[in-house]
Amino acid sequence: MKKTNKGEISIETAIVMAVILMIIGALIYFSLYVHDVVAIKAYTHAAMVESAADDYGVFKNKVSQQLKKMPLFVLQVSTSYSENIDFYTVEIVETPHTTMKWLNSIIGLLNGKHTMKVTRKISTDRMYLFKAIEDGFKK
Repeated sequence: MKKTNKGEISIETAIVMAVILMIIGALIYFSLYVHDVVAIKAYTHAAMVESAADDYGVFKNKVSQQLKKMPLFVLQVSTSYSENIDFYTVEIVETPHTTMKWLNSIIGLLNGKHTMKVTRKISTDRMYLFKAIEDGFKK
């Protein structure tokens, strides 16, 4: 029996390989997205904990500097800060890079918003000052 459809395997291979390459590309892109989200949260939390004892202006400056040093592949970050008596709050808004907006129109996944809070800590200088004042009142 002689085969008459010799080009059939080439066409099937081309279609299957295109689908496989698209799946691999989507997996790589999704892993870069997950990396960016985890990096944003980790870098922000580390900077917030590190500067929780500082004044609001210093806190804001340290967190924004840390976020500028962060290696991101897919996302851009914009932040807003607020302070309360007990805690500092950072609101993070993630947007895709301009080169990835076409993919975001397909996926619709990349617009995220996170709010992170950290308890304000008192610096050791202020703590000793308050203790000294308290000891002065006790005498």
